[in-house]
Amino acid sequence: MVTIVSNHAQQKRLSFNGWWSSSWRPSIEDDFDSILATKEQRTELSDYEVMDLRNFAHDERNGMQPEKRRRLIELVSLIEKEIWPSSGGTGVFG
Repeated sequence: MVTIVSNHAQQKRLSFNGWWSSSWRPSIEDDFDSILATKEQRTELSDYEVMDLRNFAHDERNGMQPEKRRRLIELVSLIEKEIWPSSGGTGVFG
């Protein structure tokens, strides 16, 4: 969306508002233990990244190995507890 620029601008200027997301989108090939190893890494995730991780964890049709799926479910639960502690870790999507 293009927005108005101040009348006092000295040269041509373009101002815009927008929505952006992380450059990383989770993939089932990712090494989740490395990517989500620290609390800092986990709490910097966007809501969309958490939602993608939850979807991967609970979609048994995506071909993820059972042990990797179990570990991802554990990580998603931990992420939700860290990001939304007052909700008991149920998250905004749960």
